[in-house]
Amino acid sequence: MELNCLPADLLCEILIRIPAKSLLQIRCVCKYWYSLINSSNFISLHLNHTHVSQNPKILFRRMLMFEFKETYTLHHDNQHFNSIESLYFPFKSKSEFFVILGCVNGLVCLWDYKSGIVLLWNPSIRKCYILPDSSGSKYPPGRVFGFGFDVLTNDYKVVSKIDDDHNYVFSLREKCWRKIDFVPNWNTRSRPRTVGGIIHRVTALDDHRMKLVSFDLSSESCSEFACPDEVNNLFPYSEVELSIFRDSLVLIHTLDYRKSDIWRLLENAGIKSWVKLFTLDLGTTSLRQFLVGFTKNGLVVMMGRPGAVVEPIVDNPVMVNLEISHREYHWHVESYQESLVLLQEGVDIALSPQNFADDKKGGIVDAPPVTIIID
Repeated sequence: MELNCLPADLLCEILIRIPAKSLLQIRCVCKYWYSLINSSNFISLHLNHTHVSQNPKILFRRMLMFEFKETYTLHHDNQHFNSIESLYFPFKSKSEFFVILGCVNGLVCLWDYKSGIVLLWNPSIRKCYILPDSSGSKYPPGRVFGFGFDVLTNDYKVVSKIDDDHNYVFSLREKCWRKIDFVPNWNTRSRPRTVGGIIHRVTALDDHRMKLVSFDLSSESCSEFACPDEVNNLFPYSEVELSIFRDSLVLIHTLDYRKSDIWRLLENAGIKSWVKLFTLDLGTTSLRQFLVGFTKNGLVVMMGRPGAVVEPIVDNPVMVNLEISHREYHWHVESYQESLVLLQEGVDIALSPQNFADDKKGGIVDAPPVTIIID
């Protein structure tokens, strides 16, 4: 039986099981298939099936020192960290490198803090969407709080703060910025991490204590929660960072670059608490070993020589030691899954990469006009 003779529901069930890259080619079979695969309903069904059926992958970023070039690769989320492919990355930042604001449903959100440009990138289908500036000036030097997915409205949002009077949230679904009431402490001490539709960052307060500031993408409201007393008692003589370990937000507290405590944020009946999971002890001889982050399957990704000790063993974390190179730095790991998101809104970067990267000057072309709503 030919596929064109199959009932529409059965055809859809077959197509959602096909990888995103192959679906781009399959669209050319006929007009009906093109319309089906491009539809919002199919994109959501494909994403939901990918969530359930696929093993998570790891997006790994590294900077090449002498070339001043960012490279992105995909790896299997296992103890071998097997390489899958190198990703096509035509963008060039005016800063030293892009800040990775997050990776959700196959979308990577990148921020060039010098130009203020924020872009959404789907490497699976080679599409990108460049956000417009969020005020009257061109790409103002504001700070981007984070990026995530609002499951209630099926929308991707970016939260940005220009100053105390200019706080905005961008909606990919609405294609516009909206002014919001959001005044967190902006002395940020960590990069953003999004779990369950909530963006988290650690900020430092005037009384030399640190708090976790969280922004709920659905309610568009902000909340604060104190960091563990053990962490605050050593501030500002220690470093903190956020990561995601097995779908939970964790705080990495490092005192002397060799020993890090890992704290997991728990919430039960609306009551939050911190629980220390384990300690990473690199010992006295691991001078060239760095903690990069964690993965969805619970891998602890390290750069450098092996020898790290995890005490105590919780949930059987597995160490992944990658060979360090003197030509690389600014490593970053994110859980990743392919998707068709941006198939409708995005611009194809494979056809005309010169529109997005300028090797001499850096930067990206202007974004298309988008409405800005100020309440």
